[in-house]
Amino acid sequence: MPIATLYTGLALASALAAVWDVTTRRIPNALTIALILGAVAARGVLFGWTGAAAAAATAFVCLVVGTIAFQRGWLGGGDVKLLAGVAAAFGPDDAPSFLLYTGCCGGLLALAWSLQRHRFGHRIPYALAAVAGVSLVILSHSALPALRISL
Repeated sequence: MPIATLYTGLALASALAAVWDVTTRRIPNALTIALILGAVAARGVLFGWTGAAAAAATAFVCLVVGTIAFQRGWLGGGDVKLLAGVAAAFGPDDAPSFLLYTGCCGGLLALAWSLQRHRFGHRIPYALAAVAGVSLVILSHSALPALRISL
């Protein structure tokens, strides 16, 4: 399986999550759990058992940190699992870039969402920010290498 196949599946899964998030304000557990397990399996196929272990560790760290964000009301539970699955698919090398891009896009989304509704503190469909983060990381590996972030 080439890495492009992984990226295509990742883009489709995150777009599906965004559609669900915008329309129902929920991201199904079946989608996020499948994404996490699929990411670990795909990285295992691509990079061997070390790739699978690195993906699992990346997902675990995101789930732990995301749970803290969830407990503080900063993210929804589906958002946390979505971010963990996408980060696992990107692996430890690109997960920080994905999370940074997603955070920046999430901030812009929150500002635009709040200005459009004329009030702040409104819950936003954060999966939209994740789609933007996925897109920017994929673009950094293809058409726009200037977007690559070295952390």
